[in-house]
Amino acid sequence: MNNNILNIKTPAENEADALKSDYSLKNHGLINIRKAYWNLPTEALYEEAVFRGEARITHMGALLVDSIPNTARAAQDKFVVREASTEDKIWWGEYNRPIDPEKFEGLYTRLLGYLQ
Repeated sequence: MNNNILNIKTPAENEADALKSDYSLKNHGLINIRKAYWNLPTEALYEEAVFRGEARITHMGALLVDSIPNTARAAQDKFVVREASTEDKIWWGEYNRPIDPEKFEGLYTRLLGYLQ
C-alpha cells in the first residue's frame, strides 16, 4: 500500500490492478486504502521498492532493504487472545502470552487507524 498524496502513478500500479485479489482488504476491516499491491512478480516488487525509496539494487542484482533500527520482533512480544473456545488448546507460557479480547480489540482498532 502506498501513501501517495500527490496521486503519482507508480511503476507497478497497472500490474497491481490486474493481479488484485478478489478477497479485498475490506474483509479485514481496512477501508480508505488508495491502492493495494497483491501478488506482484519479482520484477514489479523491485520497481516499487526502488521507486518508493524503500530499497536499492546491489551491483550483483539483489534487493537491499535497510531495516535498521527495527530488525526483528522479540518473541516476548507475541500475544494470543485468551477466549473460551481455544483456551485449553494453547500452550500458555513465555512465548504464548494471553491477552484479553477487549485489549486486543483496542489494539486492533489502533492498528486499523494507523494502516489507513
